[in-house]
Formats: sequence, structure tokens, C-alpha cells
Amino acid sequence: MKKDLKYILWEIKDDLCTLHLNRPSSRNALNLELIEELLTVFDDIENNLKIRFVVISAMGDAFCSGADLEWMTSAIDLSYEENRRESAKLAELFYRLCTLRKITIAKVFGACIGGGVGLAAACDIVIGSTDTYFKFSEVKLGLIPSTIAPYIINRTGLQRCKYYVLTSERIDPVKANEMNLIDILASPEKIDNELEELISTLRSGGIKAQDEIKKLFSKFQMHLFPKNYKTDTADIIASLRISSEGKEGIRAFLEKREPEWKR
Repeated sequence: MKKDLKYILWEIKDDLCTLHLNRPSSRNALNLELIEELLTVFDDIENNLKIRFVVISAMGDAFCSGADLEWMTSAIDLSYEENRRESAKLAELFYRLCTLRKITIAKVFGACIGGGVGLAAACDIVIGSTDTYFKFSEVKLGLIPSTIAPYIINRTGLQRCKYYVLTSERIDPVKANEMNLIDILASPEKIDNELEELISTLRSGGIKAQDEIKKLFSKFQMHLFPKNYKTDTADIIASLRISSEGKEGIRAFLEKREPEWKR
């Protein structure tokens, strides 16, 4: 496992690898460096035969607040091709997490927004705290959550996902549990105990059997996704980033004003 990571803290204990997003000052927002570090770590995890389970959590008071503001701002001045390359890495991040040949568990608390929802939804199991909430804020910026949409739809269903993506309505933890964004809901005081119990339960299953389950369900899931969905979703977000509406939405957000389309 790489040790020179700037935005990820990690530890391996027996067959369990725990990753902590480590940008607490920005509520663990995703930027290009963090995405690249996660992709590198996923390579190491995939090749480590001792690791059976992966928990993704975070430092600070939020799981992940979506895309980093500085990263979003820089996108305004990038060309379509430059935006396309960055968006492709984001699409690859969720794909790699979804297809990782380990049992993946997201431990979610505080804000879980945009790409943060994608990280959780791409995991096999989500444990959520009663202090968490989910939200898709992209539409208010003139953007869409294209790279995470396949994983959200897989969990919630098409119509439910479409409603919350269109409205950007906040999803409380009880509602998130009902719509399968959270599999296990626990209080902040009990979430670690729930995680330990879950790992214990999973360890009682056959290692080879669970590996085959992952492969089988991955085949079913990939069959449900549209052909070329990774490239298509990256193309969409790259196009919107350089559109007049996308640029206006990002600027309005940074300047703390209403976008022109809302005036």
C-alpha cells in the first residue's frame, strides 16, 4: 500500500482495510488529487490477497461534500478535452469501486453530497448514521450527476433517483434507508458497533463463495448499465462544465448569488 498519500489515511488490520478520506477542512470534497489517490489505492487493494473487506469512511464531520470548489472553478477555464479527461477519471473512480473484488462498505455520516453519494452507492453495503443526509446539488449549478447516476439508479430505482436529481431535495437518513441508499441505519454512538457486527457476520461466509457472489452480481449489474456508459457520462459532464449555463451556475455559487436563470 502506498504510504505517501496526501488526502487518504489508511490502515490494514488482519483482513480489513479501512480508508479515511482526509480533507476535513473541505468536508472531504473530491478533487483531482484525491480521485487519483483513490484509484491508486484501489489498485493496491485489488492486488493484496490478504485484504477481504474494505471500509470507506472519512475524517472530520462529513463523509463527502461532493466536488471541491477550487476544482469546479478551474473547470470553467479548461477546454472540453481537458474537462473530458478529468471527468473520465471521475467515472473510472466509481466504476473501479463498484467492481472491486473485495467486499466494500461505506460508513456514512454528516453531509453526503453529489460524488459522496456516488462513493457510497458504488459500495456493496452502506452503513449510515442518523446524523447524515444525502443530496444531489448539481442541477442548481447547471450541471448533472452523470458519472454517479448508474450507481444511484441501481440502488434506488430510476423514478426515485430522477425525482431527487431534478429537485435537489435533501434526503434525510430515514428516507435514505427506505430508498436503499442506506442498508443499515445506526445512531452515531452505535455505528462502529454495527460495523463490527457486520464484519463479523460477513466473516462467517465462505471466502470463495463471497468472491463468486461479487463476480456474479457484477455481471448482472454491468448488464443493466447502458453500453459505453462510462464514456457517455464523462462526455455529458464535460460538455456541461464548459456550457454557458454550467459556467454561470458555478460562478453564481461561488459569488453567493442567484444564477441568471432563476432571476
